[in-house]
Amino acid sequence: RAEAAAPRPRPDGGAATAAALAAAIRDRAPALVLCGDRSPDGGTGAVPAFLAALLGARQALGAVHVEADGAELLVRRRIDGGRRELLRLRAPAVVSVEGGLPLRRAGLAAVRAARRRDVPVVEPLVEPVQPEPARAVRWGEVRAHRPRARELPAPAGDAPLHRIRELTGGAAPAEPPVLSTPGSAAAAVEVLLSYLDRHGYLPEEHR
Repeated sequence: RAEAAAPRPRPDGGAATAAALAAAIRDRAPALVLCGDRSPDGGTGAVPAFLAALLGARQALGAVHVEADGAELLVRRRIDGGRRELLRLRAPAVVSVEGGLPLRRAGLAAVRAARRRDVPVVEPLVEPVQPEPARAVRWGEVRAHRPRARELPAPAGDAPLHRIRELTGGAAPAEPPVLSTPGSAAAAVEVLLSYLDRHGYLPEEHR
């Protein structure tokens, strides 16, 4: 655990925080550094990336699942378009985990042992060293993300009009709207249950 004395937040994108943490743990040569994806007080989420650069470690940011596979880590992270990316990392590595990731509950023996364990506190530098700017950065074309097209079955029908109706749902039979004014709450419930039953929303045991 590193306690950094910061009188007020600095608008540096997390570089100073990462430098303070790196100065505190670099001599211990950690094989794995786990940290949160971002702080709840408006953080940028850039501290893990800065920290990995300062330690010369591999990085996996925004992980939703982490598991060990021998001497490697399998990290699943969330990317655009609702997809997932699976990374295989070797030590040393910095992994940031999303806040919504459920954690496995520790056993009673592990909880009692953790309460008696000494946690070393490292005092970092008062003025953290600013990380060196990246030199080999190439900018490509900036464009909006376009998810991959999904393969859908071809519409049925020979005539173009039939295929258009199949694609737009116009060929499906439509039930005309019905205005119902039940006289009591029990009658209203019966009308609603009858509608759900006709359209297959009710399971067999509730019919």
